[in-house]
Amino acid sequence: YTVTVDAKGFRKTEVSTVLTAASTAGLDITLQIATSNSSVTVSEISAALNPDETRLQATISDETIQTLPLQNNGVYSMIAATPGLTGFNDSRFSDNFTNEHWVQGNANGTYFGGNSYVLDGIAVTSTVVNGEVNISPNPDSLQEVTLQTNTFSAQYGNSSSVVMEMASKSGTNAFHGSGSYLFTNQSLTAKTEFIHEYSPFKRHDIAGAIGGPIFKNRTFFFGSFELKRSSQQGLSSGNGDTGSVGLVNYNDPAFTSWAQTTYPNTHGTYILSHYLPTHVAFRSVVEWADPTYSTFCFTPSSGCNTPFIDSGVPTATPYDNGLQYNFRVDQNFRQGADKIFLNFYRTRHEFTADDIRPAFDAPAWNLNWYTNLTYSHVFTPNFMNIARMGAFAPSGLQSSNNLAGIQGGQLSKMPFLGTNAEGISFGNNAWGPAVFVNHTYDFNDLVTYIHGRHAIKVGIDVFHGDESADFSGPRERPSYRFANLPAFAADQVFSESGVTFNPLTGQFAPSKFGDQ
Repeated sequence: YTVTVDAKGFRKTEVSTVLTAASTAGLDITLQIATSNSSVTVSEISAALNPDETRLQATISDETIQTLPLQNNGVYSMIAATPGLTGFNDSRFSDNFTNEHWVQGNANGTYFGGNSYVLDGIAVTSTVVNGEVNISPNPDSLQEVTLQTNTFSAQYGNSSSVVMEMASKSGTNAFHGSGSYLFTNQSLTAKTEFIHEYSPFKRHDIAGAIGGPIFKNRTFFFGSFELKRSSQQGLSSGNGDTGSVGLVNYNDPAFTSWAQTTYPNTHGTYILSHYLPTHVAFRSVVEWADPTYSTFCFTPSSGCNTPFIDSGVPTATPYDNGLQYNFRVDQNFRQGADKIFLNFYRTRHEFTADDIRPAFDAPAWNLNWYTNLTYSHVFTPNFMNIARMGAFAPSGLQSSNNLAGIQGGQLSKMPFLGTNAEGISFGNNAWGPAVFVNHTYDFNDLVTYIHGRHAIKVGIDVFHGDESADFSGPRERPSYRFANLPAFAADQVFSESGVTFNPLTGQFAPSKFGDQ
């Protein structure tokens, strides 16, 4: 910032200084008596040590944000720049489309559960899980990010570790914009000593922003968006975004024919006959059996040469798509002494866990919105007030599969099924059906009075949070294990687990809960 002082009888003086987000600084200016038309320019270099603050802080400007190599454009990669940070890992996702980020970065000798995240003065830290953040704004929408530790300000009293404060962009008197495109796939991924081939995947990430004046010097607008379209072949085999090619085992058609003849009316035969493994490319037979499927071998021989278990590469291409957009409108009053702005974000994330049997595909959705209304009023050059009202709400829905159950029935009744000997599973892709939604409402007001190099701040922060979740679906779906595939075809259950019962009634105990 450049502060200009021009008083009658004194020389015009300009002082340049640096003021970062959420910081207050006093500035002493000495005026010299004017002898003729002249001006004095003083450039103040920001000191490495600020004696007025105990905190350690790193400030990341708009220009730096645009040039940082952020993994998948994820904004929380920047937390690695925090002074004194130890350890770093985003244990959920590394992009901006999930509504639950758990960034494992520690500071102040405490763990990441004490981290706090603030967007335009509104805390977006989860009220359900300590240290979790519920919104990830795309970098194109941010003007500045500050990373603080060792802060003892009452304003951040809920944090004992890292405070990450993000300030969104506003429009200006000039139109400005930006755009970017990211593409990656398995061919652009470096191989390692142990991984020489990757499952096919691709990711497209398009982002853009534009801002400018509606009425110059008074009304401004800004908007941004980020779009992700990605897919991964073979995800059901357990590979991640850059995992190696994996093989899956499944029943050979010869075994299905035998089951239809031997056990024509069982649930197991019904599944084997109606839900075929069509999303897999056959590679080889890996296990054989005798004609009655009572003796098994891994090398075909006389009396043990009937195909039993096949191996192949999954060909399903589960999607992982996302869209985030935001818009902000600013209005100035009294030549900029008063200012009000409204900011809004909305994020939608759609993904699926695909199976080699399409009937067991399990789609899921995450939805998140955030809004903020801020009003600042300057009473005098050293006395001001900022009032904010904000809210955000993450929610999610996880389905179980595309089936309505076994031979009819309800979606939530479809059990988890698997064999012990061959490691083959049916319908185990998703923990669902389940749904949750959280709401957080926040109001805070901060009055600041500056006297010389001292700042006195008095404020109030009131928030209300609630959570509602129904996880009854997956806890009502039992898990049945079978000794092997022939036992599965015969409906001979080896073990049952996974159902939550009320010990007083012996009945299923619904898993519905909420708090506020």
